Amino acid sequence: MEAPAKTQPDVTVRVFKRQFSSNPRGARLARRVGLHQLHTWGIPYLGDASESAALIIGELTANAVTHGRVPGRDFELRLTHTPGDRAVALAARWAVIDREPPPGKTVRAELDLLY
Repeated sequence: MEAPAKTQPDVTVRVFKRQFSSNPRGARLARRVGLHQLHTWGIPYLGDASESAALIIGELTANAVTHGRVPGRDFELRLTHTPGDRAVALAARWAVIDREPPPGKTVRAELDLLY
């Protein structure tokens, strides 16, 4: 006799991505749009999770337009929300990945959010 299969709860992974101009205005807009998107996913403005995300989005987008600026090339902000265990952390994990095909790189930061 076989044991009944255990069912796991459904998990909805949300993804948002958008291109921004590689200039200071694009970096500011990316931060604002990113925080708005998090708010629509239920992460309220001015909460600890939102403030942590604001710092990281702001830093990475500012670095992208300052140090990674290539004329005529935009940068992409991608946010992924995967529900699960959460703990407040400022960049729990991060990585720098070479882009294929070169040139370029992706800088990613992961936050475990409590909200």
